[in-house]
Amino acid sequence: MCDGAYWLFNRNLKEIEKIEREMAKEKAEHDKWFKRLPLERRQALERMIWWDNVIVISVLFGPLVVFFLMN
Repeated sequence: MCDGAYWLFNRNLKEIEKIEREMAKEKAEHDKWFKRLPLERRQALERMIWWDNVIVISVLFGPLVVFFLMN
């Protein structure tokens, strides 16, 4: 029984390591692409990403804040 659990753990660990390698490879490609952009476009993308985060947070937590303020 322990051998089966150990085998399953090793299998899952190998799959996780494989996924981590793939993600690191994709991030390296993205970083390389992002660094090639002109400075103005990089800054514009960073501002867009920041505003996207603000919008998502306000949509998620805005109703809760209104609810607590109304009570």
